[in-house]
Amino acid sequence: MLRDVRLVFMGSVLFEIYEISLKHMLANFKECWWDSFVLDVILCNGFGMFLGYHWLKFFNCKQYNFLGSVT
Repeated sequence: MLRDVRLVFMGSVLFEIYEISLKHMLANFKECWWDSFVLDVILCNGFGMFLGYHWLKFFNCKQYNFLGSVT
């Protein structure tokens, strides 16, 4: 389980780029541009990451920094 919000968000955006680049090969990847970025990245994944981050803070779980920057 990844607990770094920036890393999870980058993974979400990267997966949407994969979907766009592979939609000519896989029929289930054919979506509108607003569906892949607005609905998937911002609303569904973004809202889930937001809730998950605050859920972990509520239960005082240990935070990990996989990017090596000081926060």
